[in-house]
Amino acid sequence: MKIQVMIVDDEPIAAQAIAYMIRKDFPQSDVAGICHSGRDAVRRASEIRPDIVIMDIQMPGINGLEAMRRIQLSQPMVSFLIVSAYSEFNYAVEALTMGAKDYLLKPVKQEVFRQSFSGILQTVTGEKAVMDQTLEQQERFEMILPLVREDFVRSLLPGAGADERLVACASFLGYRDTKALMIKISEDPSRLEGGIHFFMKQFSRDYRLEFMRDKMHVWIYVLCSSVRKEEEEPFERMLLNNLNELMEECMRRGYKLLAGVGHCYTEAIQVKQSAAEAQQALLELQQDKGRKKNVWATQIRAQYPLMPPIMPPPDGMDASSISSDIIRKADHYLKMNYMNEIALEDVASEVNLSPYYFSRFYKETAGLNYSEKLLRLRIEMAKEQLKKPGSSVKETAYSVGFRDPNYFSKVFKKETGLKASEFRAIFQKEGQE
Repeated sequence: MKIQVMIVDDEPIAAQAIAYMIRKDFPQSDVAGICHSGRDAVRRASEIRPDIVIMDIQMPGINGLEAMRRIQLSQPMVSFLIVSAYSEFNYAVEALTMGAKDYLLKPVKQEVFRQSFSGILQTVTGEKAVMDQTLEQQERFEMILPLVREDFVRSLLPGAGADERLVACASFLGYRDTKALMIKISEDPSRLEGGIHFFMKQFSRDYRLEFMRDKMHVWIYVLCSSVRKEEEEPFERMLLNNLNELMEECMRRGYKLLAGVGHCYTEAIQVKQSAAEAQQALLELQQDKGRKKNVWATQIRAQYPLMPPIMPPPDGMDASSISSDIIRKADHYLKMNYMNEIALEDVASEVNLSPYYFSRFYKETAGLNYSEKLLRLRIEMAKEQLKKPGSSVKETAYSVGFRDPNYFSKVFKKETGLKASEFRAIFQKEGQE
């Protein structure tokens, strides 16, 4: 992708001369806009998003230094090269103090401009390469994170080997000195989904959850706040009291699911013991066949909270209604924020689900990934923008959340069969007829 350059000079001949030198000597850059006033520069900078701005100082209205200051407020990464007829020392000091890369005096010689611009261009190119690499690494990290989380929870389950893999996943996820426990839910798979949604919504207000299925059962990994050694027992009692209150409410609602809960542990290998305890607790509760009314049962090795009937949909709402409500809230969030950068975690947090579970749930329920939904929404909004007289493809791309107009054009054609410019031309031609 070429380096975007914006030239700001109230003298058209001077601006065109600079544009000519850039186009002639620096093909890796693109003169994306020429402005003849500071006010126009501030307005167009938000549309063009330049990497480099070549700025005159003395212009009618907003001068170059004020325009530079305003552009920096919204685009702090822009590099500025000042080219001015004013040789006053104070102007140069102020411009360089504000972060200008260089200060050249008019009439600027071609060789002097070439050397100055070449150095700035090299710096900006290097910075963009580092930024692009960082973003690419972040995107890869976000893609692999749900898989690592799933692998981590699977490694915690009873019978799972590869403790080295468990420790490696815990280290990757940053699960150190953090309390956690496991919950196993079973008994009525046909009504499981509504119960799980209710549980996730209620319990995730205070704790971070990871969710997965294991044949006819569901496992929930509960990640709690970090606590000091002397606080462990009070913290565990507080957590289990919280669970009891939630489960007792579920029992009053008459839901038919049962759950076993293990103790809180800190180390990942120990949390694996919590999963074994949860499984044993659930087994004993099932063998009890509902005769016990209390939520605690004394066992040979430890005391486990044995959960009563769990998780009905709230206020008579069935599972399909809960699913529809989650999808509706997620879609509303996308519609209200499509123009911004949206991560999976942002949408999942809005509906109180873990990112991994939300991603899988959304695809299974809505029939497409949330990212596909967001992409289609952006394209639909772009269509409406392009129908307006005087619309710009580049401006439209940025306004609907695309960082790269070229990528936007590729996606638009893939989704609609037309280039964005062709789509705009068709509707604007119809408007003129």
